[in-house]
Amino acid sequence: MIKVLGNCKNRFFSKKYDSNISDEMLKQMWNASASEMDSADKEEMWRNIDSHINQNGNIRRHHSIKYYSGIAALVTVLICSVATMYYLDHSFSPAHKSYELYRLYAQKGQKAIMKMSDGTMVWLNSDSKIVFDNQYNTTARIINLSGEAFFKVAKNPHKKFIVRCKGINVEALGTQFNVKGYASDRKVTTTLEHGKVRVSSHRQSVILAPMNVATYNVGNDILQKSKVDDLEATNYWRYNSIVFNSEELESIAKTIERMYNVKVVIKNKNLKNIKFSGTIRNKSLENILQVLSSTYLLKYKIEGNVVSIYE
Repeated sequence: MIKVLGNCKNRFFSKKYDSNISDEMLKQMWNASASEMDSADKEEMWRNIDSHINQNGNIRRHHSIKYYSGIAALVTVLICSVATMYYLDHSFSPAHKSYELYRLYAQKGQKAIMKMSDGTMVWLNSDSKIVFDNQYNTTARIINLSGEAFFKVAKNPHKKFIVRCKGINVEALGTQFNVKGYASDRKVTTTLEHGKVRVSSHRQSVILAPMNVATYNVGNDILQKSKVDDLEATNYWRYNSIVFNSEELESIAKTIERMYNVKVVIKNKNLKNIKFSGTIRNKSLENILQVLSSTYLLKYKIEGNVVSIYE
């Protein structure tokens, strides 16, 4: 498993590596995977990686060079300029040793960006995960999503690009779209920014044009298509804003929990269904709570990682 903690001042990198991999090869792989990073940040992180490897020369060496070349060939992980934590993990199927799974997870309060081997860019929102195998970009490009992600798909008419999320398949070809379907969500939404996608459930299928959204109800297996007036509400999380569009306080509380890795407790049940609309540019936790409280005369209290909202 690769664990990367990135921020502008302090970075940590740990990885089991094969004794046959030279320092020069590791650096070449690093340069390839970090091509999109700022040069100063890239050099700083490489020095930390190299130092960590030299300091841990006696760590156990289990993985072969095939594992690392596979990682380098499959994905390019980009470190966000803000503090980012994510995990890229791989596991083997016991029945088929050649079958490998790769996972990218953005923890609560964090985000991640990934560049796939075909050039497709993936932005992961907080508390979200994608899973794909080592057959990605061979005959097809298939990604399993839990949470929320934005995809900028590289064009390839010969290889389908499919995102699977909670009972639906989103098939795209050279397009940009957002999919949201957390484990606790009762609905899965797919919003198209550019291009064309097909969204399919067990019983239905719809084609989306730009500014269309497909909503899949997980409970009754119904898929519906509608139009969206403003894509900002969908892309807020990528642009450091937060947008409410007639959203209930209980739903907003879940968003705040994922964004800031806190627990939100609504003390009064009658407050849960209050609806909010608006856009907040400065999305610090304190600022969001101040806007909510001043709009509807609510009160809030922050104690550690617990936020209490009450009348």
